Amino acid sequence: MTISHEEIPERQVQELREHRRWFIALGALLIVLGIIAMVAAVTATMVTVLFFGILLLIAGLVQIVHAVSAIRWQGFLLHLLGGILYTVIGSLMLIDPVAGAIGLTMLLAFFFIVGGVLKTTLGIQAESVWFTFSGGLDLLLGMLIWLGWPEIATWIIGLFIGIELLFAGIALVLIASRLRAARRTEPFA
Repeated sequence: MTISHEEIPERQVQELREHRRWFIALGALLIVLGIIAMVAAVTATMVTVLFFGILLLIAGLVQIVHAVSAIRWQGFLLHLLGGILYTVIGSLMLIDPVAGAIGLTMLLAFFFIVGGVLKTTLGIQAESVWFTFSGGLDLLLGMLIWLGWPEIATWIIGLFIGIELLFAGIALVLIASRLRAARRTEPFA
């Protein structure tokens, strides 16, 4: 999709241009972090699992405290059970991050397969080649993860995070370079 400069207020374009160096700096940082995550995919996976485990543990404890503080509430028991579930899963991920990575990898495969089927179906119905292609790619990634599971579980999450960081960084650097070169008559993409 191309957006012309006329569709973006000049004030916003100017503000973006003024912060172009921050786009470049953040983009470069994300590129470096993405490369590090791809090279050290096992470490990136374990760090991700540990971080996710900490988040679940904290969320579970907060939910338990909230449930206990609202003990007369009709949904108390379900709220308490949800908090206990978060706490147990978070604790297990912290105790055994490899098992956590195995579980998350299976969840990731399921997400890609289901998402791929849905996107492909919607893409075919909408006669959108790119949406159908995107769905097919998701489906392929999900099947590859499923077929490689559990052997790939210790590194695939880190690799995917690295790829995401790399491309996000490249996008920011490209936006910054486009802002520098942009003229009022050129489309802003």
